[in-house]
Amino acid sequence: EDHPTLTIGRLPANDLVLRYAGISRMHAKIEHRKGKFVLVDASSNGTYVHIEGQEAIYLKHDEHQLHKEGIICPGRSATPQSPGAIHYSIRP
Repeated sequence: EDHPTLTIGRLPANDLVLRYAGISRMHAKIEHRKGKFVLVDASSNGTYVHIEGQEAIYLKHDEHQLHKEGIICPGRSATPQSPGAIHYSIRP
């Protein structure tokens, strides 16, 4: 509640700093809204979301509610072992 938004990008001012090809200065953010977590893409290259048991979702200047477990891949599609893959888990 004290920090409802987590920013992701290559600028040092972001909460999560990633530095590889395809990352925008302020690439994306995760917002906590009314008990739910929403990934908001604000990048040039988009963000892939791999949610457990589903096909990958590609976001570009769009948003998607996160649920279950998965991987957020800013700027490119990735596997769980890829550098820059952000693993997440939403617990009830």
